[in-house]
Amino acid sequence: PINKLTAEAAACFTEHGVVEDDILAALHLDLDHDGNFGDTWLALDIKRMRLCRVDLSKKSYDEFELALLVNPYVDNFTTSNALLAYCIAEPLPPQGDMEKKEYELFCEDIARKGKTEIVGFCTNACKRRLFAFVHIWEKTVKGEEVTEDDPIFEQFNAKCPKCGTVYADQNRRICENCINKKGLIFRLLEYFKPFKLHLVAVLICLVLSSCVSLVSPIISGQLLYDQVIDTADTNVTVAYENGAIDLPISDNAILNMWNAVASKLYYYYEAAPDGEFALTDGEYVWIEDASSLPEGTERYSMVLTHNKDEVAETNRITGMLHKKSNVYLVVALIVFLALFSLGIGIVQNRANATMSTEVTKNMKCDIYRAMSALSLSYFNQNPTGRLNNRVNYDAVKIRSFYIDGLPYLLVNVLNFVGLTIFLFSINWQLTLIVFVPIPIIIMIFRIMLPKLWRSYSRQWRRSSSMNAMMGDSLNGIRVVKAFAKEAEETNRFYEYSNKLANANLKTNIISLCLFPVVSLLIGMTSQAIWGFGGVNVMGKTMTYGQLTTYLGYLGMIFGPLNFFSTFTNLITDTINSAQRMFEVLDMIPEITDAKEPVKLEEIKGDIVFDQVQFHYAPNRPILKNVSFEIHAGDHVGLVGHTGSGKSTIANLITRMYDVISGSITIDGHNIKDIEIQSLRRNVAIVSQEVYLFGGTIADNIRYAKPEATMDEVIAAARAANAHDFIMRLPEGYETRVGIGHRSLSGGERQRVSIA
Repeated sequence: PINKLTAEAAACFTEHGVVEDDILAALHLDLDHDGNFGDTWLALDIKRMRLCRVDLSKKSYDEFELALLVNPYVDNFTTSNALLAYCIAEPLPPQGDMEKKEYELFCEDIARKGKTEIVGFCTNACKRRLFAFVHIWEKTVKGEEVTEDDPIFEQFNAKCPKCGTVYADQNRRICENCINKKGLIFRLLEYFKPFKLHLVAVLICLVLSSCVSLVSPIISGQLLYDQVIDTADTNVTVAYENGAIDLPISDNAILNMWNAVASKLYYYYEAAPDGEFALTDGEYVWIEDASSLPEGTERYSMVLTHNKDEVAETNRITGMLHKKSNVYLVVALIVFLALFSLGIGIVQNRANATMSTEVTKNMKCDIYRAMSALSLSYFNQNPTGRLNNRVNYDAVKIRSFYIDGLPYLLVNVLNFVGLTIFLFSINWQLTLIVFVPIPIIIMIFRIMLPKLWRSYSRQWRRSSSMNAMMGDSLNGIRVVKAFAKEAEETNRFYEYSNKLANANLKTNIISLCLFPVVSLLIGMTSQAIWGFGGVNVMGKTMTYGQLTTYLGYLGMIFGPLNFFSTFTNLITDTINSAQRMFEVLDMIPEITDAKEPVKLEEIKGDIVFDQVQFHYAPNRPILKNVSFEIHAGDHVGLVGHTGSGKSTIANLITRMYDVISGSITIDGHNIKDIEIQSLRRNVAIVSQEVYLFGGTIADNIRYAKPEATMDEVIAAARAANAHDFIMRLPEGYETRVGIGHRSLSGGERQRVSIA
């Protein structure tokens, strides 16, 4: 039950006559008999009552008769431990008629006459299992039965109370079966279910905003420059005026704008004997009177096409809307789209702000509720500053992801797809240049992002440590000032602050090396487009309006690329925060109710401790085989030196912790079978550490019973001898206490706590 034998260890024990089925418990030690790193196994042979030891690294075997190896104990060093026992010449005699105390002294005297035997060494990694092995050893020698369901094994084989699966990590105690295995982002999106209307409004605004951003460059580029501002080719205009070319012009100005952009008409000249155009002085001129042409003049027909790649040297028809009134109309349309986009942004931001604020509030409430339900050991292992970070810092980081990250991610994805299509449709050769740095950027991210993730985790840990130190110092400010330790505490803060600053510096160095390089690659590509695009305009393969539209789209596509490069920064921080948040939500408390708990409306007070063992840390056993009875109505005082376990017994009675082994019964019921709420509702406790919550004195007295009347509050205060000093306060029971309010003396706070 402690360690499962390896095949090599089992074979070695079998070779020396140890039957594997007779082994009650096996323990693996990571040091050899000389204290060097090795592979040592101990086994309790329950049939032959032997302690067997095999050193696989040295291929040695030893065994000891349990009757001659007594009083096992663990000697603790800084990083290692030694298991020792007394080896005596003959077995201890039975107790007979001797009193228990007398018999124990007699046995100790015999043991002292023996020699100390070093059974084995191990590092601190094996310490907890080592103590459990010693416990089983002692119970075996006493003739007590040890089964696999003994409470001593729960610390190694703790099971999920929901499904009964043994935790893979006994320290974290997160069940792999019960944990919600959906992706972090999908789990976060579950918080949006109550805000479906807000989410739909945001999505609609995002689509509309993306459409407006995709249309705007066409209107301000191709339409404004090519069809409104640019003048028409004189030959095409003359031809149109005389009906030689059928252009799609109507009386509707908006329809004309659409046709001018959507038709994409190109023209070229083709040699024809009866063509209506003549090449004169390098220009194509429409022929009014063919008889007036000099003999041998080349005549051409103008041909229109929708595909500029059908023939060489095609020209885009421009100036189709060359009127002053159309300038005002297009400018008005641009202004309208800008205002429309602004209105969409306002609606989106309001819906998103409302939704994200409520979601963040729900997250904080869920984290706090899950955290408050965890066992006391969790709070002992995690300082207050770290817990505050998990409630506040992590939730705020996730909120910023909802506001500054996720909405813009959707917008940029839509824009990137649409822009890519538009860019390829305008000029696919230039677009290929745009995507040249993408593989390089991906390689940079694959190398640098893991380093950035680790850096963010380190930064969060440093921040939590500094907050914890600052919280401890400020909470104990009275002690600090009493011993004039302000300078020392300030130096401690400087140390933690320097560690945080170094972590921030490393994170910033990685970020400042990663993202400027990506921005430089994108910027170089943008400048290359200007050069190649200018050459195309000069060669008349593009119009100026097309180049302007292309550059507008180019600037827009670099926006998503820049966002994607920095979005990884945001999502890395968000994922780290979400992991910490869901770790708390998925963690199952160590102290839980039984499947069918016993509800006690009133507890009489019969308490029995039976062979109770308990420790907070394996190297510091607090209670060892403690047994006693307290009858209802008894007044019992526990006396002992500091650390002897007086407060621990109180914590075990209220089931703040579970015993390592043994049992505690209250009114005949095992404490683990009693409902936790009914147990703690019937037990009053005044801690050594008196704490008053922010509020009135009456509120603090009512804390355990919120429905108590004012008469009951006064009666409790009188019983605690607190009524007189409370009435001397200016506001009596309505006096506000706690941080930022009236300060009570230590004795006064103690009496309010008793009440």
